[in-house]
Amino acid sequence: MKTYAAESGYIYHYFFLGLQESDTDLKYGFSLSGNRKDWFRNSVLVDRAALVAWEQSHGRTLLANEKYAIAKLTLFNAFDTRNDPESIRLPIVARAMEIRQNLEKIGVE
Repeated sequence: MKTYAAESGYIYHYFFLGLQESDTDLKYGFSLSGNRKDWFRNSVLVDRAALVAWEQSHGRTLLANEKYAIAKLTLFNAFDTRNDPESIRLPIVARAMEIRQNLEKIGVE
C-alpha cells in the first residue's frame, strides 16, 4: 500500500493492480481509498494515439516505467484537483497534454 497526501487535503491510499493494453489505450488499474476503510477500483487510461504521437515526434519509444509514471502522475493530479474521494471514482484519462506535462515532470523530453 502506498500513500499520497493530496493538495485537496485528503490522504489517499492505493495499490497498483496491473496493466491492460488495448488498441486505443493503456489501462493502469488501481485499488483506491480516501479513508482506508472503503476501497474501490478505478483505472487511469493513457491514450495510445497520444503516446505514439509523442514517440514519433521525439524519435524514441517510451519505456514501460515512463508509461507507468504518466499513469501515476495523472492519478496524483486527480487526487490533487478533485474535490473528494468520491470524485476519484470518475474516469481518469491521460491525453496528449497530460502525457507531455507528466513526462516533463520526470525529466523526459
